[in-house]
Amino acid sequence: MDREALRALDKAASTELVVELCARLEALEAELARLRRPTCPPNSSIPPTACRGCGTALPAAGQRRVRRSQAVKLPEVGPLIISRPSVRPPE
Repeated sequence: MDREALRALDKAASTELVVELCARLEALEAELARLRRPTCPPNSSIPPTACRGCGTALPAAGQRRVRRSQAVKLPEVGPLIISRPSVRPPE
């Protein structure tokens, strides 16, 4: 609908058009929110390939390793107390 057609509407028709457009906008925003919602929670035990909407597998051709990393868990550091009896030599 162009500007001239909008200007030709009376107040009741204009109001009805605004109400209809607001309802359509609300429905589209709800659909967009639903589509943006993740299909699997980040801490899910389900592998990503089993989730709905995860897409297809990445092709093996044309890829190269960029970086490799390792995680090493060190034991907690604490004091080590060794006690031993002290004996004086006889005089």
